[in-house]
Amino acid sequence: HDERECSMALKCLRGDEEVYAFDLEDGRAWENLRAANAKEHSLRMPCCGAAVVLRTSMLGTRHFAHARRGPCTTAPETAEHLLAKRVVVEGVRRTAWVAKTEQDGSTPDGARWRADVLATRGKAKVAIEIQWSRQDGEETLRRQDLYEAAGVRGLWLFRQHDLPLFFNVLPSFRLMFDARSKSFSVQLPSPVYHPQWMKAK
Repeated sequence: HDERECSMALKCLRGDEEVYAFDLEDGRAWENLRAANAKEHSLRMPCCGAAVVLRTSMLGTRHFAHARRGPCTTAPETAEHLLAKRVVVEGVRRTAWVAKTEQDGSTPDGARWRADVLATRGKAKVAIEIQWSRQDGEETLRRQDLYEAAGVRGLWLFRQHDLPLFFNVLPSFRLMFDARSKSFSVQLPSPVYHPQWMKAK
């Protein structure tokens, strides 16, 4: 089983209900859901409607995956990306905001977008994107424009060192992962010259 070749998600669907893996951190609840799904086959992937299996990543993140490979074209995520989404959700939920993963939306003219994490508080919405693979500035701005058109603010966490910086329209930071401790840290662009980095306190 290669996690880099398998589409993983923190969310699945049970009918019209959204089920989140991070809401089932209790081992018994997770195993109960696994047993119920094995019997009823009621869980579906939100990307394509495929059947679901419950798994735990090599970094310990409980998640949902396709029961078998099929025609789904959703790009696979790494275990690090999956863990980062869970960590962001946990951070947001320690505030007065509500956080959900893998949330779909659209602009007024019908252009679709999907946020890694969507944080909401009343009418305010912030899409938090964990960009673990490389992405150039043009594509980043294109996606940011979709959020702006939909009335959603965007916050970007990039793995790449030479991340595209557009301070006036694109709040962005560098996300670092320490494999030994399985933890993340955020670095801020230097106000002098952006290849230099300052650690967030």
